[in-house]
Amino acid sequence: MEQDNQTTTEITELEQVSEQQEALQVPESNDALNEFIAQSGEQDDQASAPTAKAEVEKMTVTAAKSLISNGLSGVLGFASHVAQADLSLTGAEIDDFAKDFAPAVVKYANSVGEMPPWLAGLMKYRVELIAAKGVIMLGVSLYFKYRAFKEQAELQRQAQELQREAQLKQMQQAAQQPMQEAA
Repeated sequence: MEQDNQTTTEITELEQVSEQQEALQVPESNDALNEFIAQSGEQDDQASAPTAKAEVEKMTVTAAKSLISNGLSGVLGFASHVAQADLSLTGAEIDDFAKDFAPAVVKYANSVGEMPPWLAGLMKYRVELIAAKGVIMLGVSLYFKYRAFKEQAELQRQAQELQREAQLKQMQQAAQQPMQEAA
């Protein structure tokens, strides 16, 4: 009897579970859920794609002066290497130029919304671009120094060769003098 009671209890429990599953059947399409997911996806896209204006920090006059001073020093260094002439300016001249030019840089750097989209996109990577400029300037500087070193080494080699030729001529002339005196 106990087995019959246990079996009856199990059957009753199975019937209850079956009824619960039928009540919980999920429809194949839930329009309200799909609409909610679509709306949340749009909000995520808007939140994950902030405007370039929000990502670019505002430039100050001090930052602009520093940027201009570093840029001008780099341009002058590059021009000096290319022209193989001293095109350097004094610190005061660079500071005066930076002081005069900084307001224009601040004006246009802070009006990101009015910039073309490609330029506004580049402004997000301003620090990386400055670093890339530094690497390029270092490479160009090292290249020109290496080239100058090679030219100097070639001139020294030619000077040594000329010196050996001159010494050889002197030795030949010294050897010919006793023969000429003997004749």
